[in-house]
Amino acid sequence: MRSTLFLIFAILAGLLAAPRPALADRPPVFAGPPAHIVFFVDYSGSMNLQHYLSDEPKIVMAKKLLANLIHEIPDGRSNVSIVMFSPWETILPDAPLDQDKALASLDKIRTDFDVLDRRTTLGKDIERLARDIEKLQGSVSVLMLTDGYSNFGPAPLDCLKKLHERFGDRVALHFVSYAGQDQGRRELNRLRRIDPRGAFCYGDTLLLRQRDYDQLVQTALLHFPSDQEPPEDLPAASPDEMAGLAPPVSPAAGVGPAGAKPGEHEEALNLVVGLAAQAAGPAAGQEEQVVILRPKSKTPEPQSPGPELLPGLVYILAVMDKYPGLGMTIETHTDSLGDELDNMEICRRWGRVIRNWLTQRGVQAVRLSIEPFGETRPAFDNADEWGRRLNRRILFRAKLPGGAQ
Repeated sequence: MRSTLFLIFAILAGLLAAPRPALADRPPVFAGPPAHIVFFVDYSGSMNLQHYLSDEPKIVMAKKLLANLIHEIPDGRSNVSIVMFSPWETILPDAPLDQDKALASLDKIRTDFDVLDRRTTLGKDIERLARDIEKLQGSVSVLMLTDGYSNFGPAPLDCLKKLHERFGDRVALHFVSYAGQDQGRRELNRLRRIDPRGAFCYGDTLLLRQRDYDQLVQTALLHFPSDQEPPEDLPAASPDEMAGLAPPVSPAAGVGPAGAKPGEHEEALNLVVGLAAQAAGPAAGQEEQVVILRPKSKTPEPQSPGPELLPGLVYILAVMDKYPGLGMTIETHTDSLGDELDNMEICRRWGRVIRNWLTQRGVQAVRLSIEPFGETRPAFDNADEWGRRLNRRILFRAKLPGGAQ
């Protein structure tokens, strides 16, 4: 009897003295479906631009995806809310899912808003989201549908890190990317790394790959992710998948990565939106907004700036029409090939062509100034063709009322 008791105590002592399993070996803190699902949807101006692989604006694609995802969630299984940001609007308050009610709420999402009237305050909106999550009990799955742009307020990356540190494993972060330019994709790639458990999909590949859609549904909606099984890292669609969906466009044309449609000019537009908001009322600590367009050829045509620049110029014109007190400085730059004096003259010609295009459409010449720099301010190495292409650029800097720039 004594020997049996001694053996039992010895086993118990050994178990208590054994090291605790590593975090990766423990069972998940939360099991089953998430208690709350928050659809966090970008409502900024750039979301009303046509996606480069679709004939539809990105906000329309996001709205259709929301309808499909709502159908995947059983009624009453999780609380669901739909929150728009930039500007903030609660489309569906947090409550046990009623599919019919949730689908009807999507009618509140407008798809005809003015792209020039909206500041993109992603960082500030993430801070507000954190305050809302504080009121929720249990696990929370946040699915952000965005193109990744932010031009006002605190840095989104810092705000999302603070949210993750604040709530830990209780909140899982998932992303659907509609970014069509390098800037937006870089920002989203930084954001996604904060929570490795979360799903990350490209909005375009959800149209092409059933497995991407299925993984998003399983990871973000039906099962709260554990720290044991991070989802597969899904790549962007391959060139073969994209073949025939969009004509290739050189990045040197100023419209972003290959595959972007002429007229997208997403990054330029995002900055132009910033110019519009800046003209309406500058924000404290706001960075100067600069729009950069890149022509295909080194020398301009006498009467036309070239078709690759027209979409960006249309946005500039719209801002100047909307804010008659706003002026614009047109900076022109080129590469180092050829004679230095000739390059300065080429930049003067580019400035005149751009100014004439704007004045012919109603902008007063007094609101426009030209600053040609020739080859004197290279932003890239002129030793190779790629660097020379990038150095051939036209910058637009806002001149605010009162002479501030």
